[in-house]
Amino acid sequence: MKKSILIVLTIVSLSLVNCNKDNAEDTNPSGEFVTCKVDGVDFRASADYDTTAATKTNGILTIQGSDNSGKAIHVLIHNYIGEGTYHTGDNLSNTNSLSYITVNPVASWMSTFDVGSGTLEVTTDDDNTVEGAFFFEGYNADNQTTKSITNGSFKANFQ
Repeated sequence: MKKSILIVLTIVSLSLVNCNKDNAEDTNPSGEFVTCKVDGVDFRASADYDTTAATKTNGILTIQGSDNSGKAIHVLIHNYIGEGTYHTGDNLSNTNSLSYITVNPVASWMSTFDVGSGTLEVTTDDDNTVEGAFFFEGYNADNQTTKSITNGSFKANFQ
């Protein structure tokens, strides 16, 4: 009987440790995140370091989240006025951009001006935190490839 109880307690303890480890890997202590799918593959900004950030200066919103392998999502919105929907890639005069960037190899896939197409929806902006969703079709002019960025979501504290 004691042996059975010991086995059950060991299994429960290991299960709890594994659950806590999984949750710790997925949660940035500040609550910030940038997640999406890149051509169907999950991307998540690292929770190991403070790799997610946002700034709002002179009507320009920037948001970035990067992982430990040098991949990043970067958002740049001009004429930012708060909560609402912002587009990229819809005309030559639109300087907003959504980008997926890698450092190995050095490359970027963007939606900006009249290249690609994308949408950023800001659902919350309380002057401390910005939150919302995004998707875009990014284009790499160097190798003329595209990447589909879907199911994007973010929450970032203003710096």
